Amino acid sequence: MMRSEQPRRARGTRPLRRGLLAMLAALALSGCRMAPSIVLFGAAFPDWLFCMAGGVIATVVVHLVLSAKKRVALLEPLPLSYPGLTAIFAVLIWLLVFHH
Repeated sequence: MMRSEQPRRARGTRPLRRGLLAMLAALALSGCRMAPSIVLFGAAFPDWLFCMAGGVIATVVVHLVLSAKKRVALLEPLPLSYPGLTAIFAVLIWLLVFHH
């Protein structure tokens, strides 16, 4: 059998592999960026800190409104509902204000 009759590998496989590796690396590193933060009085604070503070404030407002209407029993059990409300409000604030 002559050498020219043997099956050859395609010559274009190396660039294809390099391109595939470059795409995989770009995909893996696409999440690497600076952490979202807000500069306040010369110090950088992460945005989740403001979201949590807003969540706590919103939960306190809900508590005050329900207390004024004597409907706090709607939130029973309180040790579960207050942290849950805080988390929900914090995520909503993040989605509305910081999510791009």
